[in-house]
Amino acid sequence: MSRYFVKRILQTIPLMLVISILVFYLFIMIPGDPARTMAGLDAEQSEVEAIREEYGLNDPLIVQYVNYMKRFVYPETLEEV
Repeated sequence: MSRYFVKRILQTIPLMLVISILVFYLFIMIPGDPARTMAGLDAEQSEVEAIREEYGLNDPLIVQYVNYMKRFVYPETLEEV
């Protein structure tokens, strides 16, 4: 019986990885610029770039995904914004 549970848990790990990739992809595909939305429509370009840099939106997608997973696994590392 315990062998069954171990097998199921090991099958769950790749499934959770695929689900996390799909959720991340959906966040990326949402239309609009999150930095522009946070800065406001009348914000200057330098303000928008500063927000992109602060939140890592200029990083490659793989780096953004790794940071996304870090925040998911270790939520206490989130900084108060």
